[in-house]
Amino acid sequence: MKQIDLDDDLAEFLLAQERLTGVSPSDFLKAALRRQRTRQRVPRERTAGEPRQRSASGQMAVFLRILTEMQGKYPETFERIANVRGRGRIYFAKSAAEIEASGNSTNPQLIPGTEWWAIGTTSTPEKAKILGRVLHEVGCSREDRERWEADFGCTISDPPRVWGEESPEEDDPFRI
Repeated sequence: MKQIDLDDDLAEFLLAQERLTGVSPSDFLKAALRRQRTRQRVPRERTAGEPRQRSASGQMAVFLRILTEMQGKYPETFERIANVRGRGRIYFAKSAAEIEASGNSTNPQLIPGTEWWAIGTTSTPEKAKILGRVLHEVGCSREDRERWEADFGCTISDPPRVWGEESPEEDDPFRI
């Protein structure tokens, strides 16, 4: 690991962030740089007839970027995101109109680089739950899950277990 010199005030700030969030200074800086890169992307020109995409900011931008990366890494199973729905709301669809028809104030956002749209009006904890269900549906690796969880900045919830579904803990003969 390489070392760099920091001004005292910057070092104090990073250490304070570590105390407050539990995130190491290195991970904090990596996440800040990722966010900065996301903000600096230049929007591409729309072609005639292409739906207009509203700009996403903050956690929504990270949410959409994770979904874009997921589609690139798991193209065979990515379509399973359509299985992730709320009680009355559609979270993912191939058209904005389909999401808008499922409720009020849905603000659909196009997932960049895909033909999929995502609901845009969920809280950060709800996005974490949705991402957890998507990761499960798509069949993401543990490494990808951990990386995307670090990118998202909070724990991505595991999907609720279905009663009767086996888990690795239940297979452990030494479990008490």
